[in-house]
Amino acid sequence: MRLFVCLFWSCLAAAQSAAARSCFVIVSSHIREHEDAIGAGVIVARRPYVLRVLTARHVADRGAVTVWIERRPFPAEIVRTFADRDVAVVDAIVPEDVRQRAAAAIAGSTVRPGDPISIWGENAGSADIKAGNVVAARWTPSGGPPTVPLLRIDCAACRRGDSGGGIFDAQGRLLGIIVARYARADGTTLATVGERIDETLYANPDDLADASRP
Repeated sequence: MRLFVCLFWSCLAAAQSAAARSCFVIVSSHIREHEDAIGAGVIVARRPYVLRVLTARHVADRGAVTVWIERRPFPAEIVRTFADRDVAVVDAIVPEDVRQRAAAAIAGSTVRPGDPISIWGENAGSADIKAGNVVAARWTPSGGPPTVPLLRIDCAACRRGDSGGGIFDAQGRLLGIIVARYARADGTTLATVGERIDETLYANPDDLADASRP
């Protein structure tokens, strides 16, 4: 699988707080010739020699990973997954100049139903910023096995290719990543959900010996 990463150096609007003036990353994925999948992702950390990207597990776990930045390919690997969550942490080995230009999203926020959000999805290999609202800060699908509570959102413009895209609050802080859309029998959307994100998910795996990697 190849993860195509497009870096957007422009920051959030001036109306957002100075503490949230981060720049974000969008990812699209290509599995193999004649079989494409579209996804997204967010740079969450700059570490020695690598950029750490957070994305949906189902975007990244289908084979060898190549990360493309500024139309250049860089080797990458999945460094952490979770048995019960649709989240993958990917490290891309990049040159120092590329790493220094990248900006990491800032995670962490408390949200309430009705709070406005922005979703950084993908459209034809470019950023597609969509508006939405929080429906529930902790939501669990009914009729299935117990799961970690998800972030349920209202996003009429969200679509399949947005998997792994960042969900940000009005101050530009990373709340979660898009992972699924639940539909009714007639095809209408029942719920669009994201995995809730905090910094413990993408901390250095050397410090997380108990990380769940099935």
